[in-house]
Amino acid sequence: MNDRLQYLFKDTPLPKAPNEEELNCKSTKISRNSSKEETITNFMNVGRKLIIAVHNIEDELWDNELTICSRTLPFREYLKDFINHDLHHFEQSNEVILTQSFCNNK
Repeated sequence: MNDRLQYLFKDTPLPKAPNEEELNCKSTKISRNSSKEETITNFMNVGRKLIIAVHNIEDELWDNELTICSRTLPFREYLKDFINHDLHHFEQSNEVILTQSFCNNK
């Protein structure tokens, strides 16, 4: 997301989105090679940076129309979709943490 923010309000096309499956596999490998604490800290740090970046977006830009591939939508909808996608990954991570905690307590 942070790599894409700089393009959203310019008359330049967005760079091609990364392959979602490849990105998810890469993220999974990084998480598996990191401690639970490192993964949570990284997730929180990235989230904070995004919140700051989004907070700094001027009010009048929130309704700007974005065209991504063949889809046109207001920035606020784009952000809402991104948040929902991020929440999905948060829930997945939380399930892994809860499962590990449960298994470690047996």
